[in-house]
Amino acid sequence: MSVEGDAYIPSDAPLAKDDMLTIDLHPEIGGCWGDCARSFFLRDGELVSAKEAGAEQAEGMAAEAAVHALVIDAARPDITFRELHALIEQELTSRGFENLDFLGNFGHSIGGEVRGRIFLDAECCARLDSVPLFTLEPHIARSNSRLAFKYEEIYRFGKGGRLKLL
Repeated sequence: MSVEGDAYIPSDAPLAKDDMLTIDLHPEIGGCWGDCARSFFLRDGELVSAKEAGAEQAEGMAAEAAVHALVIDAARPDITFRELHALIEQELTSRGFENLDFLGNFGHSIGGEVRGRIFLDAECCARLDSVPLFTLEPHIARSNSRLAFKYEEIYRFGKGGRLKLL
């Protein structure tokens, strides 16, 4: 499920021995904020890799990795958030995944006021270099699957206009 943070109600259901958990944090300290999300897998009560968890889990995390690799390869300072969104959407669709984000975005700017974020969505014409940092956090699933995946990183442009992981 994808909802705004203020509307989120955590589940009180205990984790099963063979389960999946996604943790999405948005820490803020002294006006500085960040963002991090990860999906984790359990087998027999132990933390395991996606591959060890099963084929569907491995495919979901492989799609996440492919999108991050695509963004690192394709993102340039003069590309707009909308253009990057289209590339990501095409990659995910070709792999049979859909975007679950309730606002339809794949990430957002980092820096400045949280409420003033620029979103990596189909409408945003701002260039990637108009913000100091941005996240990539695809929240994805296959149609009719009960498993949804998320893996978030923060990126910035380095020397020569190459995208770098923060």
